[in-house]
Amino acid sequence: QRQMCIRDSPCSLLLIKFFPSWGRIYNWWTGELIWTGVSSQKNGLALLCVLSIFFIFWELRQRLKGQIAAVIKYQIYIELLLVLLSFWLLGGPNRSLTYSATSTIVLLVGILFFASLLWINNRRIKLNSKAISLIFILIAIYGSITPFLGHLSLFDVSSLMQRDSTLTTRSTHIWAPLIPYAKKSPIVGYGVGGFWTTAMRELTSTSAHNGYLEIILHYGLIGLALFLLFILSCVKTAMISLAYDNNWGILFLCLLLMFLVYNITESTIHTL
Repeated sequence: QRQMCIRDSPCSLLLIKFFPSWGRIYNWWTGELIWTGVSSQKNGLALLCVLSIFFIFWELRQRLKGQIAAVIKYQIYIELLLVLLSFWLLGGPNRSLTYSATSTIVLLVGILFFASLLWINNRRIKLNSKAISLIFILIAIYGSITPFLGHLSLFDVSSLMQRDSTLTTRSTHIWAPLIPYAKKSPIVGYGVGGFWTTAMRELTSTSAHNGYLEIILHYGLIGLALFLLFILSCVKTAMISLAYDNNWGILFLCLLLMFLVYNITESTIHTL
């Protein structure tokens, strides 16, 4: 993760500024300039920036408390520069943190959860494993039903991020055409590589833009149930980690939460 922080942001800047044929693309329909950097698309670059920012904050907290030592004398200044660079890239050519709304929300959720865990830890409050598991499962269930509802329910932050209720046409142009296919084979799905054929991509889209819908299309409700069991296993492992290495346990829980939230409007389940 540290190597990613040091490498990806500066390399993305280099590609965007001096090798635009590699670091930029343009929207096919509107001609809008899109920064991709070392990634293949806008959201990929934004996610790399979010992970870099969060990891550096996590490491800085340990260094300020004297838990880890700096490798070089000026490391803290280099890392702060990388944070600023990551925020700059996250803003995109529009210089707006709503440029990649999902990544910005994920970063806010991660930082708030990180602060909450630190507050709990400083007051010697024991985390309830069942409560954490329930929260994570509810988030996954919320993400699973969102495409079928066609909009964000309960926590609709689309207007705050300067997006309409369709979430940049996700509900109308992406989820709506895919839902009938999910209902045709809801139990076992279409199998690995069985849905996104060339013909299907031409009829619908190239991605479900919802990780949970992606699971249902590939593996059905059985696959979704197995995924929820996997999440419970991850929470259990993270809670065990808290007992012998509090910092790594907190990082594990935060990244897992950020992953679950990110997949409500993006698809990264297969790259976990």
